[in-house]
Amino acid sequence: MNIPDQPVRIALPLPMPEALHSTPGNVLAVVGGVLDAAVVDLALVLAREAKNHVDLLLLAEVPVGLPMRAYGDWLMGRGCEAPLLAAEKTCGPAMGDANVLLSRGIGPALVAELLARQSSCLVISSAEGGWWVRWRGRRGIAQVQAHAECPVYVVHTPLPRHEHVSPRNPAWR
Repeated sequence: MNIPDQPVRIALPLPMPEALHSTPGNVLAVVGGVLDAAVVDLALVLAREAKNHVDLLLLAEVPVGLPMRAYGDWLMGRGCEAPLLAAEKTCGPAMGDANVLLSRGIGPALVAELLARQSSCLVISSAEGGWWVRWRGRRGIAQVQAHAECPVYVVHTPLPRHEHVSPRNPAWR
């Protein structure tokens, strides 16, 4: 399956027919962050060991006040599929399926997606940004780790430099 040959499918967090989901046992890689290269590389290694493919997922959290379908159309008009296209080039023939998933909360959406796809494992990067974005990302990843039936691999982003410095640290003085 090649993304340019087929339009990217926006999947809402609703029950979907089994025909729309990928082959059970594939590795699910969540892209769209600053560590996409590391996420895809780890997913490729895990898929190669298990002789499976890598399914790519771009997860977009929709603000509460906006309609999901309209927000998805707006994202597609702004070229949100660029991370999927870059990850597809990296995956090459090991690529399975590629989707954009719209949700109100990343934790429940990822757990439902893992169950529906019957993925062998999940590879995701921790959120990058301010403290609020990182807190929400960590909360969602913790929920996935607690409820997923498969291993969850998290590629962490380093903390910003100003958060490493504390009054007890000699480098601060």
